[in-house]
Amino acid sequence: MDVIHFNSDTLILGLFLKTSNSNV
Repeated sequence: MDVIHFNSDTLILGLFLKTSNSNV
């Protein structure tokens, strides 16, 4: 379990959610 990998996934997920919210 890589912390960096998890951090990257969380960052991408957060960005994706943020973009989705902006689009809606």
